[in-house]
Amino acid sequence: MRFRLLSDEELKHLEAEFKQFLIVNQIHSDEWLKLNNSEPEKVLMLVELFSDTVLLKVYEKIQFLEFRSPSLFSVYKISEENIQAIHLKTENDSISLVDDNNLKTAIRNNLSELTLFKAEKNVNPFKEDEIHQLILQGCIVSNEFVWSQMASMSAST
Repeated sequence: MRFRLLSDEELKHLEAEFKQFLIVNQIHSDEWLKLNNSEPEKVLMLVELFSDTVLLKVYEKIQFLEFRSPSLFSVYKISEENIQAIHLKTENDSISLVDDNNLKTAIRNNLSELTLFKAEKNVNPFKEDEIHQLILQGCIVSNEFVWSQMASMSAST
């Protein structure tokens, strides 16, 4: 398995796509029911393959991720070749970077308490695997606007 199993809830939302996946793999509803009862390891293998297929398609589309904690805000711009990151960090426990309001307040009122730094690394070996690892570490999908805001802030400091 390359990524992870989709949750039951995720699979429920993708029921039609899973049925199509089974049909493409020449497994129809009667055969699926028989497999569930007689070959659970094959069923698991098919669910793993479907999960990897879905996640690969999702990860292929992701261009920006972000990570938030009370002391760290990071935004990532991801291409096929590299991952660029902009990090905003504080050592002051009374400052929180965990949500938009706290982040704006920290930038507006406590800029001297924040450290901004950039990083870049080459993708190795596949963008989708790097995205998966970042998501496992707590990143969520972000957007170009957030990246642009942080990039303009880093350019002016």
